[in-house]
Amino acid sequence: MKPNILLLAEDLEDDIFLFERALRRRNIACVVRVASNGNEALDYLFGKNKFANRVAFPLPSLVILDIKMPEMDGLEALKHIRQDARLSKLPVLIFTSSKCEEDVELAYELGANAYMVKPADINQLGEMLEVMTKFWFGINVLPNLRQV
Repeated sequence: MKPNILLLAEDLEDDIFLFERALRRRNIACVVRVASNGNEALDYLFGKNKFANRVAFPLPSLVILDIKMPEMDGLEALKHIRQDARLSKLPVLIFTSSKCEEDVELAYELGANAYMVKPADINQLGEMLEVMTKFWFGINVLPNLRQV
């Protein structure tokens, strides 16, 4: 059985630390790969630059994008993902601190599979990640994507 690989696009080190810590506290088994912005997330997904080795950096089963990141934000990255036929079925979740209705609407218009607001508490974060991973890696049947 291949491991569940999750690509997290997040620019804030503290948020990455809390995300990974919440997964560990809940004993959630998945491999987390981190991209610091939308450009790096696309490089990972398309196997470019430092992510060219597909053995070391296989295509993830799930992508989680923050919205507010430098260089390229999560919504712009989502647009690029959905425009590529090879990645169009890849589940992409927005995970952000923004509760802005316009961000929510735009995320879904661009093809997000879910929009989640980051909780302030690590216990709530753990609960959220547990439910999310149980659904996406356990209940849901993921598409079989060709390597890009």
